[in-house]
Formats: sequence, C-alpha cells, structure tokens
Amino acid sequence: MYQEQINEYMATHPVFFIDEIQNFLTIPNTKKPTFNTELSRIEKKGGVKRLAHGIYVVPQQSCFGTSFPNEHIIARHVYIEKGDGYLTGPSFLNQIGVSTWLPQKTYLKVNNAKKDIGLKSFHIDASRVRISEDNKRYLQLLDGIADLQKYATDSKNINGMFYEHIRKTELNTTKLLLIGHKHYSRPVQEKLYEILEGYYEIT
Repeated sequence: MYQEQINEYMATHPVFFIDEIQNFLTIPNTKKPTFNTELSRIEKKGGVKRLAHGIYVVPQQSCFGTSFPNEHIIARHVYIEKGDGYLTGPSFLNQIGVSTWLPQKTYLKVNNAKKDIGLKSFHIDASRVRISEDNKRYLQLLDGIADLQKYATDSKNINGMFYEHIRKTELNTTKLLLIGHKHYSRPVQEKLYEILEGYYEIT
C-alpha cells in the first residue's frame, strides 16, 4: 500500500525520523500501524536500517557494495538540522580559532542524551538548558566561554576570537547577557563582560 511511496521518499532522504516520513506522506493516524508494518518489511529485506527508535538510514549500493551515510551526515540531520543541537567543547573552540587542537571526536550538545545513537566519532552531551532554534547560538557561545576552564587554548587573542564570532553570527548582546545571567556562573558572566567591553559597545 505504501511501499512505493516509502521507496520514493528514501531515494532523496538518506537519514530520516519516522514522524518526518509520516508527515511528508500525510499518513493518517488510523493508517500508521499499516505504514509501520510496511516499513518494517522493507527493513527486514535490507532496504533500510533502524539506528535507534524512530531513526532510520538508507543503504546505498555501489560497485564496492553496500554502504550507509557517514556519521557526520547522520549527526547533522539527527542533532543539528532539527534545531536542538550544536558543536561544543573543543570542537567549537577549534571552529572559532581559540584552539588549534582538533579532538578525535566531534563534541555536540543536545537536548536529550538518550538520543545518543552510538556514533563512534561523536561525543554527545545533554544540555541542562532546553535548546531551541532561537537560543542555540547563544548557548553555544556561552558554553564556549565556560569551556575555557576545561580545555587547552593556544590563541593569544581569545577575547578577539570570541568577539569576532559574536559579530559574524550577529548575536544580540543584550540577549546574550540575559541568557548568561540566567543560566551561567559568575566567572562566565565576567568573562563575557570582558569580551564585550573590550571589543564592542553594549547596546
């Protein structure tokens, strides 16, 4: 009943959540058990692989055999594109130039640590503050300041690097200060003030 539609969807969606495909195909609630049964049949035949509850990846066939989307493609869809995750720790510090150390694993902060789906090249941490599309860039910046106490840095202009990131991402400084005051320690707040006072007029 739904097999052809499922296959057409999977042809352009190498990673997907089951609610995404159900919404895309407008599957009514009364038909979802039937839909899930057909997806399960496709899985048993090797047409799709379930990574975790409700998360699937589609195998790709080539002259070298069967392969699956790499972990970075999977992580981007599962954690980043859904709006509830971001780079953190040494991965973020490296991205903005504060540290040249590139960790073996990519560090991510997400809403639910239970969403850790066993990606070996990723280190997944749960956020103590609910992440949303609206606040994730602010939390990321503030986490980065907090992480200066945990990870080695080799930049001679740490404040300048953070300021440049604030400027490039067009963060609202008032909002940044408010979130910092509400959710972060006094040392993090003081470091944020130091960064802003040295390089930016607070508005």
